[in-house]
Amino acid sequence: PKLAVLHGLSLRPASNGRYTVYATNHGGRESIEVFELSTGGGVPTATWIGCVLMPNDIPANSVAAFKDGSLVATALILPGKSFEDAFAGRDTGAVFLWTPGDISFLMLPGTELSANNGIETSPDDKEFYVVSTTQKRIVAFSRDNPGKPLRTAQLAEFGPDNVRWTSD
Repeated sequence: PKLAVLHGLSLRPASNGRYTVYATNHGGRESIEVFELSTGGGVPTATWIGCVLMPNDIPANSVAAFKDGSLVATALILPGKSFEDAFAGRDTGAVFLWTPGDISFLMLPGTELSANNGIETSPDDKEFYVVSTTQKRIVAFSRDNPGKPLRTAQLAEFGPDNVRWTSD
């Protein structure tokens, strides 16, 4: 716990006032840390239940979970790329997928964007959405065929950081 440097949180409901929390970690290792959050008592408690290492110490920026426990994580700047590349609109990041039983995350070819940032899954688990901050867009990908974007929401006024699904 003393080494943990957590951000990029994602929360999934579990049962009986419990949630699963996923967090990107840069302290001591590049990983996605998984916690069980219990809100049933007076004071919420978080219990560490495991982690998934990122490949080759690539720092994850954001994470989201599918209902089957599979995880997607963004990498903002891959090795050999720079923030200068990102602000020039060149692809710098990608999405990585981990499925329960896998040893590590694998990069999903075709998900490379300029500054892959926030990520979210659709309620039906058929799609995931990735923020390209420097391009001011959110890109939808199919879970079954992530190699080609499905559609893009182009924003005019700002470059978003994160994306979350809400009831409306």
